Amino acid sequence: EPGEAEHLAGLGRVAAGVAHEVRNPIAAMRLKAENALAARDPDRMARALEAVLGQVGRLDTLTRDLLAAARGGAPLRRQATDPAALLRGRVAFYREQAAAAGVALAAEDAPVPAAALDRGRLERALDNLILNGLQATPPGGRVVVGARRDADALVLSVADTGRGVPESLRPHLFEPFASGRPGGTGLGLAQVREAAEAHGGRVRALHRGDGTTIEIILPEGQADAWPAS
Repeated sequence: EPGEAEHLAGLGRVAAGVAHEVRNPIAAMRLKAENALAARDPDRMARALEAVLGQVGRLDTLTRDLLAAARGGAPLRRQATDPAALLRGRVAFYREQAAAAGVALAAEDAPVPAAALDRGRLERALDNLILNGLQATPPGGRVVVGARRDADALVLSVADTGRGVPESLRPHLFEPFASGRPGGTGLGLAQVREAAEAHGGRVRALHRGDGTTIEIILPEGQADAWPAS
């Protein structure tokens, strides 16, 4: 029946979204654990365990968010966040994956005042953008993350020197299941958009001659008014 088919299709989209969000931290944990075991370096093993525990916490938060959403919407978990430190943390976490891909990964070192943000959601959004950038960029290329104030907005950005987004995909880039990459689900950028919109913001893509920049634009006036938790 049409109603049942639509329901099953909706369940399929939810399942694909959950799988996408879970796959990213699992892949990162596996790489860190494998590298630490290969190195047999106690300090490196300790850092890998800390990273794995951090991702376990992230998956626990994701699970709680999914349960809250099933009950009527996951609330923002706002906390005072240093945007530059947020970016440095994500770059440090993915440095090994970037090195394995032969891509330079760096964060711009520009101080930006703290804002009250849902750190977990923005970490997941940045993870999607960084991984997309690494996958789109050939060896020898570069992915740079940055944060800046732009008028009354806080702008988080991820810029790559990749192959660019096909013209046909650009109008639908942030829609679910729009993907120009073989095997891609297109859910990552849709979830980046949802994270921005949950903060009252938006996303945009800048199609440069030498790659792509994705920006998460958060209204700073509204952010300054949010209480930190």
